[in-house]
Amino acid sequence: FAVNSIQFWSNPVEGLQEVRRVLKPGGRVVITIQPMWAKTEEEVQSVAEKLILQLKQVGFKQVRLETRQSKPMATVSGIGIK
Repeated sequence: FAVNSIQFWSNPVEGLQEVRRVLKPGGRVVITIQPMWAKTEEEVQSVAEKLILQLKQVGFKQVRLETRQSKPMATVSGIGIK
């Protein structure tokens, strides 16, 4: 899992590809972000949608989003299975 770090990866898609490569078959990835820079819940949703697209793009299956309301902004987790 990774918490509040993917936004600092130089290339998130390549990073997720590497995570998928080293994960055992059936393994789970959880990427969590609380986008403190977001000004609105719509911006948080946009971050979440981008994360989900990236997980699918690199081949994770059963990709889903979990959102937890918190202050000052919601926290989103993208979850996928290799």
